[in-house]
Amino acid sequence: MVESVAVKYRGIFRLLALGWMVTILVLALNDAPASVAFFPGQDKLSHALAFGLLTCLWTFAISFSSLRRRLYLAGLASLSYGALVEVAQFLLTTTRQAEWGDLLADLAGVLAAAGMLLVLKRQPEDERSGG
Repeated sequence: MVESVAVKYRGIFRLLALGWMVTILVLALNDAPASVAFFPGQDKLSHALAFGLLTCLWTFAISFSSLRRRLYLAGLASLSYGALVEVAQFLLTTTRQAEWGDLLADLAGVLAAAGMLLVLKRQPEDERSGG
């Protein structure tokens, strides 16, 4: 099912991925002071979720036949984008700072998304639907 959805809506996933990249960039370069965290590590969890979602979107948007190849390319692209965002924060803002921890959180999100998609691909259709 994961594969059939990806093929059917590939163009939509491309638009969603590009839109999500713009959203990440706007949030990362926003000059507003950082919001109050509700729990320790909230910032890193936000990074992991954002880049995990970006990896999923690009995996579904890429037109290669092999899931592993698409995951590799989507993960590499997402992590590279995360690095560029950190550089942009360093160079273009005065209220934000680049952090290696943010990039590690981005990597954690990429790896979690890749692992989740590989597990979903391996499960037979009836197991995923609960029947």
